Amino acid sequence: MSAITVGSTPYTFSANETKWKTPSSQNAIIYELMISEFRDDLGRTIKQLPYLADLGINCIEVMPVSTF
Repeated sequence: MSAITVGSTPYTFSANETKWKTPSSQNAIIYELMISEFRDDLGRTIKQLPYLADLGINCIEVMPVSTF
């Protein structure tokens, strides 16, 4: 099986994104994010990221979208 992308546009990282460093394991507060918990809506999920950051979460692990 293979994946094909048609009509993609290269992404340009902002200055803030290029400065990001993953926290050390001692300082990581990881949230296992399941998009299904946000009504399977990626846009709705993204809007919640500032709230998660306010809780102190500094690492997100996006869980698989499919069940297999």
